[in-house]
Amino acid sequence: MRRLSNNPKMGYKEALELSKKMTHGEKFNIFVLNLSFFGWFILGVLTFVYRFIVFSSLL
Repeated sequence: MRRLSNNPKMGYKEALELSKKMTHGEKFNIFVLNLSFFGWFILGVLTFVYRFIVFSSLL
């Protein structure tokens, strides 16, 4: 949708078609990128749980 914001006269169908063309052949790389964010999410959850356990035992 960035192409649509850069070119406001472009219709949404044209922007979607351009997006499909730009990501053709890159879907696996996009999937792997999304998996890397899942690791950061798990790390954040573990950090929150650890802090909850440590600080609740101090009370």
